[in-house]
Amino acid sequence: MKLNTRWSEILKRSWSIKFIVIAGILTAAEVVLPMFEHEIPKDVFAILTLSAVTGAFISRIDRSY
Repeated sequence: MKLNTRWSEILKRSWSIKFIVIAGILTAAEVVLPMFEHEIPKDVFAILTLSAVTGAFISRIDRSY
């Protein structure tokens, strides 16, 4: 496997990478959630993470960016 010479441009434009980063941030937020369990509904971060992962999956399949 070879690294594409335009890797930095690809990273900036790749929606799948953006969605994966969002999913990672939301997963980390799930760790912090128990501290605020009375203020934030229980499944909010799980639903947002699922949405971000689904977006990443769809954007990896659809290569027309």
